[in-house]
Amino acid sequence: NEFKSYLSSRLDEMALRIGRRTVQSVYCRSLNSTYFHEEVEDALTNRKPIVALESTIITHGMPYPRNLEMARSVEQICRSQGVVPATIAIKDKQVKVGLSDEELKHLSLTKNAVKVSRRDLVCALARDAVGGTTVSSTMLIAHRNNIRVFATGGIGGVHREGEVTMDISADLNELGRTSVAVVCAGVKSILDIGRTLEYLETQGATVVTYGDSRDFPSFFTPSSGYQSHFNVTTPEQAAELIYYNQKQNLGSGIVIAVPIPHAHAADGASTAAAIDVALKEAAERGISGASVTPFVLGRVNEITKGKSLNANVALVRNNVRVAALIARQLNVLEGGYASRVHGVADAPAHVEGLHPPLIIGATNIDIVCRTEKELQGNSGKDLLNGNVRFVKGGVARNVAEAYLRCSGTSPDFVSVVGADWMGDKILEESRKMKLNTSGIKKIKGGSTSIASLFLLNGEVKYGLADFSVHQFITPDMVSVSAVKDRPLVILDCDTPVRTAVHVKDLAVTSDIPLLIEPTAPQKFKQFVECGILAMATMVTPNLTELQALIQPSDLLDIPMPRVTTRDLDHRETKEIKRVLPYAMWCVNHMTRPTRHEKVVLITLGELGAVCAVLSPSSRLQVHFTKALPTSIPTLSPDQILSVSGAGDSFLGGFLSSYLRNSSNVSSALVRGSYCAYESLRTYDTISDSLDSVSVDEKVKQWDMNTIIIVDEIFK
Repeated sequence: NEFKSYLSSRLDEMALRIGRRTVQSVYCRSLNSTYFHEEVEDALTNRKPIVALESTIITHGMPYPRNLEMARSVEQICRSQGVVPATIAIKDKQVKVGLSDEELKHLSLTKNAVKVSRRDLVCALARDAVGGTTVSSTMLIAHRNNIRVFATGGIGGVHREGEVTMDISADLNELGRTSVAVVCAGVKSILDIGRTLEYLETQGATVVTYGDSRDFPSFFTPSSGYQSHFNVTTPEQAAELIYYNQKQNLGSGIVIAVPIPHAHAADGASTAAAIDVALKEAAERGISGASVTPFVLGRVNEITKGKSLNANVALVRNNVRVAALIARQLNVLEGGYASRVHGVADAPAHVEGLHPPLIIGATNIDIVCRTEKELQGNSGKDLLNGNVRFVKGGVARNVAEAYLRCSGTSPDFVSVVGADWMGDKILEESRKMKLNTSGIKKIKGGSTSIASLFLLNGEVKYGLADFSVHQFITPDMVSVSAVKDRPLVILDCDTPVRTAVHVKDLAVTSDIPLLIEPTAPQKFKQFVECGILAMATMVTPNLTELQALIQPSDLLDIPMPRVTTRDLDHRETKEIKRVLPYAMWCVNHMTRPTRHEKVVLITLGELGAVCAVLSPSSRLQVHFTKALPTSIPTLSPDQILSVSGAGDSFLGGFLSSYLRNSSNVSSALVRGSYCAYESLRTYDTISDSLDSVSVDEKVKQWDMNTIIIVDEIFK
């Protein structure tokens, strides 16, 4: 007893010194039979952000192989946000916190897996069962191991006619006694949502909606007709709720209800009708208890011909993305690992997966004037009929927004705006979309950059710009630590040359990949002449910019690889033979010794894009991708609202995939093509229809692969 008392006092003392979470985790893991995957073990020991994931959705919620695809994808979503996923399951008489890929596959294929709630936990362990953990048991296990945030599809609740049957999910009691935040799409729509919310109130569980309203979602649909007492609009606000819940030691959980993304919301009326049909069938067949939910969800999927399953996957992925963002912010509040990655100008040493790319360059307002009549020959006395819009612009800003929308993570962004209403508007809009604005400097007495673009049938015919404020993007805005350990630093050519040279030197010193994005032929030429291209690892010009820079005679001595054109039509073959020498000119001028691969990405407008990749081992691959899959009709001129943001959308979409998995260039090119296509259909430079979940789903539907036209060892 004296030893136990001494141990307890020492643990309390250590908790005060290095953080209670770490000490409690070590103590807990030393006493129970829980098995921790090494990734989770490391995260708990080093206080990295973690999101718990349940496994009943794998064993009982979806058919194979969709369950495995979903499980893998949500873990990847966590990692892409710099957060460690901890999928929890029962196997080999152990509670598993974190699973290997083999274990995920085994779980998804197991036919006799049991559904493990709190009640079933000891039985499953004693009988050596393979078990998928429900919301209640996952909460319990996460709480015991000091994991604060848990993501799932939807929570259980009071069943319809629950006042008669007393069929109430154990999830609700768990929320009343276990201090874990559950990020979900609300209450499963097969349940009595009103009574469920009343029961949660009785249990003292906090219920909030994540979004601009207090509408409480009902799984497949964004609104159930009921409301939460509160709503939060940012990961920071949600993290503060969890933080103060812990500080007050309430002992109860939090429901953070996230509406399904609008693009994936199943039609409310048809889904509700399908649920009613399935519930009636369940009653007729005598199905009850824990078997009701999987039966009803399966029948709803059949009745809706798979649409409800697609919606289910989409909402789970979205919930996990939101949970990862919240977990990361909570980790900052708690002084954990993520708190050491904050800001731009003085970013500290890299933590794997947490550093976003750094983008430096222009922010401006585009005044887009669109007409269908030729401007030439107009006397100026008459006003042409047309469409005039103010849109957010600037190549660097556009790429940053496209990357944010496609990845769900904001890049760090260095730029300037004037201290005027336009600058204020850009900052306001950027913050609304969660773009990191800490690196954007307001210049007193300066005017925000403006570009007036005159479009004829969507194509830019004339332009007039005032970019004088860009001179204030100065070297002191980018420090050594801001560049160090980035996955990529991106410079657009509107950056002053002196600043670009400074950033180039920092990237070379720290061996960081550097991307040059040309914004105009003359500015690109300055970057080449100053040696910036030579030290770049990526460059993303269009053919017009290259032709303005490179004389045909400059291409005569460029060594050319062997090209395979058997999968190309005549027009594509002709264009590639015209473009490839320019790509090889760029490759030969990127002379920096580095461990990183060299990438030249050239967009070809309606024909698609060419991407040359030279590895450090001198393996050269050149990919060609069409602009559209054959199943998607080409846009007519009246459907193309603006082309001014298509290239930037392509690059942002490409990088959101390439930085996640650089070995899959094909996937990145297809992603970029889809984002460019969406940009053409909107007046905005970057389409607001893009988000990480919808882009993933749409790209899967685009049955399009790139063609490798070169693959050889090349010196």
